[in-house]
Amino acid sequence: MLWVMVALGLAAAPAAPGDPVPHAPAASASRWSWRHPDLEALYVDGRFAEGLIEARRRIAVTPDDAHLYGHAARFLYELGELKGKAAPRAERRAIYREMLRLLEEGLRREPGHPLLLFGLGLAKARLGTTDGVLASLWMARSIEDSWRAAIASGFAYRSANGENQLPCDAMVALGIMQRMIPDWWILGVIAGTRGDLDASLALLDHADGCAPGRIRTMKERAATLLCMGTRRGDDARLAEGRALAARVAAMAPATGTERIDVRDARALASEPALACAYSRDGQQDLDERRLAGR
Repeated sequence: MLWVMVALGLAAAPAAPGDPVPHAPAASASRWSWRHPDLEALYVDGRFAEGLIEARRRIAVTPDDAHLYGHAARFLYELGELKGKAAPRAERRAIYREMLRLLEEGLRREPGHPLLLFGLGLAKARLGTTDGVLASLWMARSIEDSWRAAIASGFAYRSANGENQLPCDAMVALGIMQRMIPDWWILGVIAGTRGDLDASLALLDHADGCAPGRIRTMKERAATLLCMGTRRGDDARLAEGRALAARVAAMAPATGTERIDVRDARALASEPALACAYSRDGQQDLDERRLAGR
């Protein structure tokens, strides 16, 4: 295996946001592994629209198969990512709401499935960045809990093309969340969680160790370093972030989303002030004054 098993456990006394916690291998790993290898093959080949049609057809025939809902949701997510910030907000919102509905249906049939839990957090997070992080704070704790539960399950997964990996992807997602949610104390009251740049960097370091050299992880790590540099006036972090973003910008992308990441890395390297509020699907408005009245 090219990745290591690291977890951020859910325990009676929760771990600090960036601290890894060892866990036992999951006994249900074989049950959790994706079924329907032909749908997995369509995903790996980038045939997302075709895969979505087929997954929906099978759901109509065998509606109790939780994995079909997960496959359909994953196809939807990739289609939404490729549309990106150029798509109308209403269109993106509809994609992520349908993704959320599918994953909730899957989890009703197979509660605790790590891949479905990871997808559930992702759907909610994308609804959050579509509507605006500060407008979606009520979802923040449930997003974090879904990703932490996926990691703590001990289940490891790697798609054939390496695009999807657990627990690595959940670590990346949590690292992004820790950067994008500001560290204002009031957020702990409103949302039950708040941002932490040091935790963000630690999570992204763990993610890079879990699946080394992936473009998205490196780009997000660069964004956190740049955010640290600009927010704290830390010239060393700023230089490190710029160098890493420039390195990612020079890499050869293998997928449509990696092409977006390489493009965005170039923008981050030239304009570090974008980093704290950066999201692949659009810059976020993180003005603290917008919390007034919430």
